[in-house]
Amino acid sequence: MSSSPSPPAPVRVLVVDDSAVMRASLLAMLSQERDLQVVGVATEGAKALDQVNDLKPDVVVLDVEMPGMGGLEFITALRRRHSRKPAVLVFSSFTESGAKVTIEALSAGADDYLTKPSQVGPARSSVEEAKAALLAKVRALALRSPGDGFVVGSPTAPRLASSPPARPESLGTGGDPPGPFDVLLIGASTGGPAAVTELVSQLPADFRLPVLIVLHMPPLFTRLFAEALSRHGSLPSREASAGIRPEPGSVYVAPGGQHLEVVDHFGPMLATTSSPPINSCRPSVDRLFQTAVRSYGSRTLACVLTGMGSDGVAGAREIRGAGGRVLVQDEPTSVVWGMPGAVARQGLAHQVLPISAMTTEVVAASLAARTGHAPT
Repeated sequence: MSSSPSPPAPVRVLVVDDSAVMRASLLAMLSQERDLQVVGVATEGAKALDQVNDLKPDVVVLDVEMPGMGGLEFITALRRRHSRKPAVLVFSSFTESGAKVTIEALSAGADDYLTKPSQVGPARSSVEEAKAALLAKVRALALRSPGDGFVVGSPTAPRLASSPPARPESLGTGGDPPGPFDVLLIGASTGGPAAVTELVSQLPADFRLPVLIVLHMPPLFTRLFAEALSRHGSLPSREASAGIRPEPGSVYVAPGGQHLEVVDHFGPMLATTSSPPINSCRPSVDRLFQTAVRSYGSRTLACVLTGMGSDGVAGAREIRGAGGRVLVQDEPTSVVWGMPGAVARQGLAHQVLPISAMTTEVVAASLAARTGHAPT
């Protein structure tokens, strides 16, 4: 008689927070799940580093504002030693200072973030929403194999080879390479701030396409991320607002809580809307892609980067159908290969690339826009 397979080992979680109340809350949320195991608790970064070495957690849930060694110092030290294992989920306050330090933490190598339960609205509802988001993100981050990915800006980050390109299905492009291009669209979620920063910060100052970005981030965070993006690269970046005409060489980040659209008003113009979420997201990558391709058609270049879920698949299908070009980030350099993986599995990606190689392809597309020769 064959024995039944043993259940998979639970996800090992280390909780790091100086607040006794928050530690107790996190423990209550995590300990009720049979597939999760809290293996340690620390109140500041130095003790947490020791526990990472001893306990080997899969995911660290980290407060970034702590006495002693704070979250930013912890992430920097951790990434020097361990690259991308364990994953780091930042748990921060929904305030101006909390948002700023969260953006810094993501740039330093944190994989994703959550805001602490809001004091606005029914307390039980707020806590339940926070718990659902926490469990989903911990499980998604734990799916990554040890050592996967890279750290933006890390001198020891491995430059991993590209995954084999997906075999794109024919969607009326006639077999001709698309281009030249008039716009660059970027969609990302989990792990997206670091990946977007890696891509956009390497674009040259004479890059000649407007860049429209959707990240699954709340209000305030998107504005601060846009400001940080300007500091990291050569291109001016701002939070998008309605009535703007996308300018070549400028970067526009969709505002949190609103969809970003492109409308045709004597030429492409940006619009925002608070219409219902799409794929449980607002802003939605699909909404940006689907509205932009109506104005730019075959001259649309789109990148789908790391993120949970499948937001971007429907939009990528319309871009391919119009003769545009779709690039997706490969699995080894993605924090979560959900969104890019979904596009690749549908055969909608022209290329599946590590983030560093994607920058090269995007720059080539920018040159094609000026010379009239499309990249092959």
